[in-house]
Amino acid sequence: MVLAKDVEYVYSFGNVNVFNYFVNKGYGLPGHEHKAEHTIDVLSGSMLVTIGSEKHILNKNTNSITLPANIFHEAVALEDNTIFNSLFLK
Repeated sequence: MVLAKDVEYVYSFGNVNVFNYFVNKGYGLPGHEHKAEHTIDVLSGSMLVTIGSEKHILNKNTNSITLPANIFHEAVALEDNTIFNSLFLK
């Protein structure tokens, strides 16, 4: 089971919120969907991101990924000490 980890830092820039997460293997964002799209960008470590039925491996060398609104998505760290950002419009 994926367990959510508390957000360590939240930054606001105009109409954008940036959430920074520091997680260990098996932690991340549990499966959910919502009305707003957002992005995930991995700064350290790696993550398995599921969007609908598609699976993506992200790390610091991959581009950020957009999680569309109203589609199930989940993000799980594959390594300890994974750091990732999530950007939301307010």
